[in-house]
Amino acid sequence: MYSIKITLLGSFVFILSSSYAQDLKSVFIDKDANGKVLSELLYNLEDDYNIDFIFNEEMIMPYTVQEVNGRIRIVDYLEYYLVLYKVLTYGDHVAVIVPKSESPGFVKEGVNLYVVSNESFIGNLVDGSNSQSVIGAQVYLNKDSNTGTLTGADGSFEVDNLSSTYNIVNVKYVGYEGLSLVIAQSKVYGQNEEIKIEIFPESKELEGVVISARKEDANFQSKITGIESMGIETLKTLPTFLGEVDPIRGITTLPGVSTTGELSSGFNVRGGEIGQNLIMQDQAIMYNPSHMFGFFSGFNPDMVSDIALYKGGGPANLGGRLSSILDVKLKNGSLDHYAISGGIGLISSRLNVEGPIGSKVSFMVGGRLSYSNWLLHANDDIQLKQSSANFNDITAKLLYNISKKDIVSLTAYRSYDDFKLASDSTFSWESQNLAINWDHNFNDRLASNFSLSYSSYLSEVNNPSPVDGFSYYNGINDVKLGYAADWEQNQDVTYKVGLEFLYNDIEPGKLETHGEQVSIEPSNMHNQYSLESAFFAQGDWSISEEFSIVAGIRYSHFSRLGKDVIYDFDYDRIESRYPTIQDSTLYDSGEKIISYHGWEPRISLRYLMNSSSSWKLSYYRSYQYLHLVSNTTATTPQDYWINSGPSLKPERGDQFSVGFFKNFDTNNYELSAEVFYKTTKNAIDYIDGADLTLNPSLEEGMARGEAKAYGLEMMIKKKSGKINGWISYTYSRSKRKFNDDSRGEQYVINNGDYYPSAYDQPHNASLVLNYRTGLRGVLSLNFNYSTGRPITIPISKFSYDGYLAVLNYSNRNEYRIPDYHRLDLSYTLKDRKYKGRKVTGEWVFSLYNLYGRKNAYSITFDQYGKATKTSILGSIFPSISYNFKI
Repeated sequence: MYSIKITLLGSFVFILSSSYAQDLKSVFIDKDANGKVLSELLYNLEDDYNIDFIFNEEMIMPYTVQEVNGRIRIVDYLEYYLVLYKVLTYGDHVAVIVPKSESPGFVKEGVNLYVVSNESFIGNLVDGSNSQSVIGAQVYLNKDSNTGTLTGADGSFEVDNLSSTYNIVNVKYVGYEGLSLVIAQSKVYGQNEEIKIEIFPESKELEGVVISARKEDANFQSKITGIESMGIETLKTLPTFLGEVDPIRGITTLPGVSTTGELSSGFNVRGGEIGQNLIMQDQAIMYNPSHMFGFFSGFNPDMVSDIALYKGGGPANLGGRLSSILDVKLKNGSLDHYAISGGIGLISSRLNVEGPIGSKVSFMVGGRLSYSNWLLHANDDIQLKQSSANFNDITAKLLYNISKKDIVSLTAYRSYDDFKLASDSTFSWESQNLAINWDHNFNDRLASNFSLSYSSYLSEVNNPSPVDGFSYYNGINDVKLGYAADWEQNQDVTYKVGLEFLYNDIEPGKLETHGEQVSIEPSNMHNQYSLESAFFAQGDWSISEEFSIVAGIRYSHFSRLGKDVIYDFDYDRIESRYPTIQDSTLYDSGEKIISYHGWEPRISLRYLMNSSSSWKLSYYRSYQYLHLVSNTTATTPQDYWINSGPSLKPERGDQFSVGFFKNFDTNNYELSAEVFYKTTKNAIDYIDGADLTLNPSLEEGMARGEAKAYGLEMMIKKKSGKINGWISYTYSRSKRKFNDDSRGEQYVINNGDYYPSAYDQPHNASLVLNYRTGLRGVLSLNFNYSTGRPITIPISKFSYDGYLAVLNYSNRNEYRIPDYHRLDLSYTLKDRKYKGRKVTGEWVFSLYNLYGRKNAYSITFDQYGKATKTSILGSIFPSISYNFKI
């Protein structure tokens, strides 16, 4: 009797537990269910088995159960009977019934289903390939992209006001596969914790040009003109010199941007000078972003995320240069795994390590080292055998996710170069940068960024000769502080306001002699100090679906500070073309010498003609208070900066542009055509015979006048497919005029008429093509053509018995060096991929200057007028490198 009671009790417990703990796969119906209202049957099953069916009752209400001929699982029946619906299961106890019409992609791509316990869904969006936070992705409900939110600085987002049944949440980000989520509320099985959501790069982007941080239709949709963006994957498709990816060389293939010479790190934008480009890496200023006189980039390509070049009509928070601003962003280290990557080339190698430090901090450290001397010593040339060239750099970044609202990054950079030709002087230069960025989200609509950076650049020339040995230095140090706030009033109106301060300490030149028998005198130009500040405000208004305005104002203020000595000059007494110094004024430390200031308005208008094309119009003004002193057209270590002062006013630039932009074939093709006109007041150039080194009268060796540049920029781009790339063409002119004779006739150049600047290249064209040979190989081609740069040449001479020659020169920049053109090829072969492989890599084979063109880097003339052409690379240059990732 006792055993019977135990058996009955056990059976009761089993029946009771099965009623309240059955999973969906264990719930069946039979033919007795025929004729019942489906929604009522589901509700009854919920009560009987403690499971949860989530559906829209109004949609399911018309259905009655039928065609049940035997015992069948309820989930199988729903899949069979509800042909217009998709049944999604969550765990063992929740089923969500969603109409297929609401998202056809559910069937083809699968779906992510999440069940919550209230009306709020909290998520964190990361890149599934590297676990980095995805910032600025669009998250919206039920296909309505006008409602929703953007992911914050740490990838987090929150969707509120969910319906009581299910919700379709869409996630969209440029260059990534679209993602649809089903968010359902369950009364018994929901969760309310932050959920990690992974989004993966779009597979078709691997076959073409990847444009980072740009919408697919940004070509015609973006509201500001003159912006060019490039992801690092795009840069890697370009043929390289010695296997090194160079962001700066990559942007010279874009319209409106030209190179200053063979393998030079400098670039010119819309007819402007090298020194009119502001280059930043994670907000810190880079004054010489090159290695080995421009043969290699100063940026570590494995750490670059993307670059943006502003060449006209840029936002109000950017300023300080007349021609362009190049903004380089570095990657963040992975928060959930460790990885090692790098590359091995013929004359340099690189190594990068990244990974997490705890749960909230990530790091990335990368370094490069050259070993090029073997290549120099293998040459038959005696001078090259006695020469040496080396460089190294290290870049590090820490990312700290303090909370959902705060993220802090710290970026550090140091580079060093030295170059020695035979037994002559050694040239060396080094850069150091440190940048702190703090992003804070007050709420979904208000965010801010605080940045603090330090930059240092030092150049040295060291001659060890016991007779005339010396060390020559120049450099610049700065500290920059900035704060900006972004407020989104609504979907159509956003604002940005902020402040910026920049303090400069410049060493224009210092000469130290070695020993007591040296025949030259030591010299030390006074350091120059300045404080530059700016306030900016900008608004972005979408007036209608077709018309939008981005308007901003920037007010900049500059003060030249002591300690310094300022000279007064007597222009009636000229010695060696320079006025004599008649007096001087000593300013104490921190004392204001002179101030300049100005308003810098910017406005950009966009009109959408239809769903694939637009017109854009912009105007902007900018002031530049720093000036680069250089006696070459390319960047060299001996270039140095000086401040504006009593005799040297800041430059002011005004630029107008209008452009037409159109996309074709579902945004796969982009067409752009833009016309610009730019004027510069207080432009500078050097008088004939100007002495630029250790000259206390340096400012008096500069003529002040005006400049203008104008042109047409065109580009057509194919973004994906087996064959992709772009063609760009620029017609532009850059001219100058100096006719101020108030200080003397030596300040009038070319009789006061306009003449071509040293950067005037009327025709400039680039062709970039990538051909995918299979799943593993890519063949890349890069062709460049440009009109030869202007030069001044001797056109006649007076000779006497072969001992004396007096040369008579042409007007300034009246002639040109030969036109430039070059073809490069490269082939990238990726390693085979298979499941579980820990090390992946790729071989890069490149042919630089395929047909051996001897392009003229410069043409010089000796004292008798004999011309000598210098070519950096006058023959084909093959290379091979291997890039890897662990």
